[in-house]
Amino acid sequence: MQCVTAIFRKECGDPLSQEINLESFKVNRGFWESLTEGWIKLNTDGPFLNHLSRATVGGVFRGSNGGWVSGFSMKVGGSDIFQVEARAIYEGHKLAWSRGFSRIEVDYDNAILIEFICKGFAAESRVPELRLIHSLCRRNWRVQ
Repeated sequence: MQCVTAIFRKECGDPLSQEINLESFKVNRGFWESLTEGWIKLNTDGPFLNHLSRATVGGVFRGSNGGWVSGFSMKVGGSDIFQVEARAIYEGHKLAWSRGFSRIEVDYDNAILIEFICKGFAAESRVPELRLIHSLCRRNWRVQ
């Protein structure tokens, strides 16, 4: 499977605004890119068993040198793969915030989901996890 890194930057703007201001958006395929000092990389995934409507989501946080910093996994329900993968990203962001990681880069294999979030469509989505991601991204931190 190819690795797709959707990198997006934003500065926390007006808390009443529904928009996420993005400085850049790019997709890199197939290889690890080292981070700038002080950044944490989050790799997440959410495999889904459609016939059982069950999934496990998980993620790994790595430092600028590629070394393991933290991780998580949990069983979740879900109605489709898009929702489950959004849940993986949400849980990763939630853990990053609770651990005090103020600069994270998200490395994920679903470019459509990342683009949906980056373009601001998450705020009005019918998928609750996407709305939660949108609210987390508006906090006072930097997400790439």
